[in-house]
Amino acid sequence: MRNGLENGARDNKVTEMRTILDKAGRILIPIEIWEKLRLKPGTVFKVAIVGDKIELEQELSKVQYSRAGESSAM
Repeated sequence: MRNGLENGARDNKVTEMRTILDKAGRILIPIEIWEKLRLKPGTVFKVAIVGDKIELEQELSKVQYSRAGESSAM
């Protein structure tokens, strides 16, 4: 168990993890979340204010099909 992610998860939600907003306005996402969601540097997120909370949603890449039937991520 690391940072309670495995035992602290309930209904696909982590009960609590803390992080800090730095002077540049960035929030560090803990490595346990990176690994669980298979995030990589450059992952794009939608950011929204929901009530008094900040919501991040991973924006999945769109797939484009070529004439030969091969797909490539955009």
